[in-house]
Amino acid sequence: MKSNKISDKTARTALMYKSLAAKERKEAFKNLNLEYERVCYEIDYFECCVSTLKNYLPGLMLDLATKKYKWNEIAKKYSISHAMVGKCRKNAIKELDVFYSEREKFTVKVD
Repeated sequence: MKSNKISDKTARTALMYKSLAAKERKEAFKNLNLEYERVCYEIDYFECCVSTLKNYLPGLMLDLATKKYKWNEIAKKYSISHAMVGKCRKNAIKELDVFYSEREKFTVKVD
């Protein structure tokens, strides 16, 4: 009889643990999914902003940011000087700052 009570207690504990573990996994997955959606939105927004830059800046910035080209590779590809790559990058960042500043005006921050 005593061994039966012990195994019942062990079984209840195991079932409680299983239930708690499932709840924790579900919550963790929900948080990961929310973070994934947020990151996807940020990437989409960045790509959209970059695509609206002037002249050849969209291609140049995508090469720098996503393809990880070095400045000398960019200079060669676009037939511009190393210094001009820096100037173009600065101009692109200024334009991107405007887009992100405008977005912040209309974005409600949730913590």
